[in-house]
Amino acid sequence: MEDDQQGQRIVIIREPPKKRISDEYSEFRKKMDIRRRKVSKLYPFVEKFLNSFPKLKRRTDIMKLALRIGELVQIPVDRNAKRLNEPLICWFCENWQLVSKLVLPTYVELFMQPEVVDVNPQNVENDQDIQKLDQEIQKIMQEIGDMDQFEIDVDNINLSRSESSDTSGPNPQ
Repeated sequence: MEDDQQGQRIVIIREPPKKRISDEYSEFRKKMDIRRRKVSKLYPFVEKFLNSFPKLKRRTDIMKLALRIGELVQIPVDRNAKRLNEPLICWFCENWQLVSKLVLPTYVELFMQPEVVDVNPQNVENDQDIQKLDQEIQKIMQEIGDMDQFEIDVDNINLSRSESSDTSGPNPQ
C-alpha cells in the first residue's frame, strides 16, 4: 500500500496468472534453467554457430547432425534434446569438447564450397564470415578448453591443423 499526496491509500492487487503451469512443466523448466546455467558461457556461441552452419537451417537438421555425431562419439542425445531446441543446443554445449572436433572441420569444408557461399535470405543476420567465426572460436575455446588446434588461414582459405593435433579419428561424413 502506498499513501497518495492527498492522504488516500492506493492498493495494488496482483491477480494470479490466468494460465496455470503444471507441476511437471515447472519441474522441467527448473531442470532446463540449471542445465542452461551450467553452459552459459558457451551457449550463445554454439547457438550462433549452429544457426550459421551451412545447409543446417532448421532445428530438425541440427538434430540429425546431433544424432549422427552422438553415434560417432558414443554419446546419446537425450529425450528433451530430440524434442526441443534449447535442450538440443545444451547437448552440443555439454559435449562441445568432443563434438567440436567433428563439427569445426566439417563447417569450414562446407563454408569453403562455392555453392554454399550464397546465404539463406531467412538467416542473413546469422551467417558469419570466416574471420569472425575463427575469432569467436579461438576466444571461447581459450576460456573453455583446448581447441586452438584448428587454425584457419583466411588469406589462403585453407583449413590447417597445428602439429599438436590428433589426425586420427572418425570421419563425420
